[in-house]
Amino acid sequence: MRKFLTHALSLLAGLLLTAFAASDAFALRRVALIIGNAKYEHAGVLANTLNDSHAVAVLLKRAGFDVVDERVDLGVVEMKRAVRDFTATASNADIAVIYYSGHGLEASGVNYLIPVDAKLANVYDVEDETLPLDRLLFATANVKSLSLVILDACRENPFLRADNRAMATRALSSHAIAEQPTTANTLIAYAAKAGSLSYDGAGPNSPFTSALIKYIAEPGIDIRIALGKVRDDVMAATGNRQEPFVYGSLGGETVSLAPGAVAVADPLAAIAADYATATRVGSPEALGAFIEAHHEGGFYVDLARDQMNRMKPPPAPRPTQVVAPPSPAAQIAKASPPSDADPCKAESARLQDLRGNPSPEAVTAFAGEMSCAALRPQLARLMESAGISAPIPSPTPTLTRLAARTPDPGGCPGEVHELEALRADPDIAAAKALNRRLTCATLRPQLQRLLESLGEAPTGSQRAIEVAPSPPEDLAAACAAEAGELARLRASPDLKATRAFSAALRCKALAPQTARLLESLGN
Repeated sequence: MRKFLTHALSLLAGLLLTAFAASDAFALRRVALIIGNAKYEHAGVLANTLNDSHAVAVLLKRAGFDVVDERVDLGVVEMKRAVRDFTATASNADIAVIYYSGHGLEASGVNYLIPVDAKLANVYDVEDETLPLDRLLFATANVKSLSLVILDACRENPFLRADNRAMATRALSSHAIAEQPTTANTLIAYAAKAGSLSYDGAGPNSPFTSALIKYIAEPGIDIRIALGKVRDDVMAATGNRQEPFVYGSLGGETVSLAPGAVAVADPLAAIAADYATATRVGSPEALGAFIEAHHEGGFYVDLARDQMNRMKPPPAPRPTQVVAPPSPAAQIAKASPPSDADPCKAESARLQDLRGNPSPEAVTAFAGEMSCAALRPQLARLMESAGISAPIPSPTPTLTRLAARTPDPGGCPGEVHELEALRADPDIAAAKALNRRLTCATLRPQLQRLLESLGEAPTGSQRAIEVAPSPPEDLAAACAAEAGELARLRASPDLKATRAFSAALRCKALAPQTARLLESLGN
């Protein structure tokens, strides 16, 4: 039994180390510039370009890009300024993406993107009123791993008129497809190859953009494979009339816009499996081996100790002593002990004081001394809202030893300072106001915990999950089964199934993890 448990623990430790190593992949700095031009002052309006550019911007934001700069209907000055600003943004990035949807042309082997205020009365206006593709490549020249430029600019060009002989005789084309010299780790993806057009399609997005948002941010997929799938989808959707074209230079390593997550075994699921094995054996020795293997404590260890205590033989009866019946006053005192004897009442008042002044030292000391199990969820929320990562001791079946760490503010210094000020001097009205205008997503869980610690009822996915009390024996079996089911849902996330699991959950100790899983699924 001990060998089995030791092997399980070693396997679990290896999986956790793999997860921590994989977390480095998510440290890549990823930035993007998205430009959609539709309302041309001298060439009419393009149908889907704004829908396409917005769809790509939303996709990259959901993929966790650090910066997604979305611009629409830019004139020549604004367009050049946007690219200049992005040059500084991309200077220290690992991955940079530029997406352009609008009119483009090629003159004498050079590709140009056309701003919405361009007139292009003759071929000499091209240099002054357009933006060369070279400028985009220069903006991403210092990117470390991948520079990806996506151009959906191969449309019929209304600036090329049949009666304009000056333009027609100077190698001016409506297709921005001329091959462009690139630096290392650079890819340029065109919506259509040379000599062909890209189509808007019948839906809200063009066939090219529909395929892009389907594949390029798929976790873990190499960008070259993703763009190959884009090509296949576009050719199928257009009856082989439109073939996307990609060229550039990348090394042999896999490069993904969205790094793939590594599946990590749930440590509670492993402990639950060991606990189920020990209870099936049903002997004090098996339960003792389980407790020794998981001596750090926790919910299942508490259950195992409780079962071992029940297996001990009852103590020998003491000699009968004749005791005088208590007086009526003593009976009343025994039936109704003073309210001061209730530890929950005194500790509730102390917890209320800590909400007003949540110093890390005082909160941590109180966590080690508290004996009232009913107050532990509130204390856990207070510790999370104050950014205290020290675990709460677990004399009761709770899982607060897995307390959340304070997330990285992610570039939101102003709101971080405002939240810290609210922690030092709590004000529920100010906290509600900050919650309504909060823009930094990484701070929202801490702010929710602060609101809960001030007595504000949580809403949506933050609403606490209440679990009906169950007999200890039933609760142990239910928790073991539900821990396994929660591990399965983590491995194959499904929002509908997770909601049903949450609604039927009996094991209160698993409620915080279930709530976090629902939040990660967008509930």
